[in-house]
Amino acid sequence: MELGATRIILNADDLGLTPSCTEAILEAFRRSYISSATLVANGPCVEDAAHRCRDAGLRDRLGIHLNLTEGPPLTRPIQGNPRFCDGQGLLHGCIDRLRPLGKADREHVAAELSAQIERLRSLGIPLTHADSHHHIHTGPFLAPVVLRVLAERQIGKVRLHRNIGAIPASKRILKALFNAYLRGRGFRTVSCFGSYEDLLTGKDRLDGTTLEVMVHPDYDDRGNLIDRVGSDTGRPLEEVQQALASARLCSYANLWDPI
Repeated sequence: MELGATRIILNADDLGLTPSCTEAILEAFRRSYISSATLVANGPCVEDAAHRCRDAGLRDRLGIHLNLTEGPPLTRPIQGNPRFCDGQGLLHGCIDRLRPLGKADREHVAAELSAQIERLRSLGIPLTHADSHHHIHTGPFLAPVVLRVLAERQIGKVRLHRNIGAIPASKRILKALFNAYLRGRGFRTVSCFGSYEDLLTGKDRLDGTTLEVMVHPDYDDRGNLIDRVGSDTGRPLEEVQQALASARLCSYANLWDPI
């Protein structure tokens, strides 16, 4: 694949979420298949993932994968909020993103996301950037709360709403409005964001842009390292890295440094 973009962030989502994807992301770092990753603060493997990343010298390549859709939350009030949690107090993932948040909803979300940020920092991860599980930070009524928390916690680099690939015109307009809102709030972003599949299916002009490509490293049934999102069986992660090799691989920490 020929890319005009000179700088690409290849970010692995879900670090700390499961043993399999955590091990796969760490292997992907060792093989230089990825340049950054985002940690799930309430994931069962997050402490092990943070420890191993610190030992490997990866602290400046890690951000937070904000999570309101899966697993046990870190704060008690949101556990009793049926909009976000089930009867067992677990995040159920069935959020109506088009329904306005009430005052209690906003308070619960802000407290939970703040706790997630502080947990990762307490594990020795400074957090260079933020994105979110199932893209919850792009929800029209969630976004103001999420961005307020990030600003208060001094996290200034945030993932865009997907803006490359096969996107209907109406949705492309809505995504562009969110991205303009994000930048208007003073957050720093790349020019374009999407998955590897978006690069393959889209016809977007990428010359001279900065680009983030999202991957989800894991292992298939034969132990091969794959991007588990993008096709039914997963795509070899090496294929993704090789296709993007013509551009400079960066992280959010050094994307804007002089060449």
